[in-house]
Parts: sequence; structure tokens; C-alpha cells
Amino acid sequence: LHEASRQYSSAMEIYKEEAGEEHPSYATALHNKALVERLLGRPDEAVRLFSKALDIRRKVLGAEHVDVGVTMHNLGSAVRDLGEFDRAREMQEHALTVLRRRLGSEHLTTATCINALGLTLKRAKEYDEAIEMYQKALGIQRRSLGLKHSECLQTLYNMAECYAEKGDAERENAVRSEILRLVQAMQQQESNDGGDEAAAAAGDDADSDVDIKKAG
Repeated sequence: LHEASRQYSSAMEIYKEEAGEEHPSYATALHNKALVERLLGRPDEAVRLFSKALDIRRKVLGAEHVDVGVTMHNLGSAVRDLGEFDRAREMQEHALTVLRRRLGSEHLTTATCINALGLTLKRAKEYDEAIEMYQKALGIQRRSLGLKHSECLQTLYNMAECYAEKGDAERENAVRSEILRLVQAMQQQESNDGGDEAAAAAGDDADSDVDIKKAG
């Protein structure tokens, strides 16, 4: 990741010199560098870079462009890392509105953003709203991917953790039982080809950043 950060810094300087600070390619380099900075645990730097990329994309592409929605979503996640949950929620809700318009309500990127909003609400202890977001994301993922998929398992895991924090042991256990059933079914299905998707499926209370290729 540190090497990737250095490479994106070099790319930023090249695009800045050759294309200028308001070129979409420079915004993309800023955005990619911000993704790495967030993974490196540097949310302040990620917020700075995402904010700069967002300003450029709004100016060049327009407020309703999918890349603007993607950048705002990722900025919201970085702001959440700083503990600013109200501000993060506002950004993620606005990003979700843009992405629903541009990509549709059933797009997997839309589901990713709903899931991330769920995590923001969970961190803010708005458990009922968080669970509602997880259920919406899971519905999209299930229709597109089938329940026996790592993204569905991750959303179920996030939901179980939310029920646990809420103190609803009955629903938490029901969701964890469903996860176990799905993992066992996936392991059985993959046993002949050595797949390990099920074993690595559900991690610690996760959400995802979105990149431009994934959104398109």
C-alpha cells in the first residue's frame, strides 16, 4: 500500500503538470490516492484528497455525474472514520440519491453504498435505521448474485453485529445461523474445486469504497 501511495503521488504530479489541476485525470489520481490513504489509516489525508477530487469532478462533470456520486460516497466513509457521523450520513445519503438516479436502484454499486450508509448509522447507534439499510442492500445483492455469495454474507454479518449491539440476541442468533447455513452450503459446493470464498466471506464489520470502474 505504501508503494501504491507513492505511485499515485507520482501520477498526480504528472497529470497536474501535463493536464492541469481541473482535468478529470488529475481528479482520478487524487481519488485513487485517497482510497489508499484511507486503507493506510490516514482518514484526514483521505478526506483532503477526496474533497479536492470532488470539487474538480463537480466543476468538470456536473453535480449529477456518477463519478461525483462515487467520490462523495467515499468521502462520506472517510469522514465516518473521523467519527463525524452526522456529516458522513449527509454525504452518503446525497451520494446514494445521485447513484440511484444514474445507475438505478438495483445496481450493485448502489447496494455497496446502502451498506456503507448502514455502517455509518450503526456507528451512530441508529440501529433500526442501520438494519433497514442492510436489509435493502441484501435484497439487491441477493437478486443480482444469489445468497451464496461473499457480498451477501458480509451484509448478513454486518446485520448480525448490529443486532448484537442493539441487544436483540434472538435476531442476532437467527442471522448468524443463516450465515452458518450458507457458509456450509458454499463450502460443500466448492469442495470439488478448492474454492475458499465462503471461508473468507464475512469479516469484521466491513464496508467498501467504490472505484470508478466498479461504479460503471
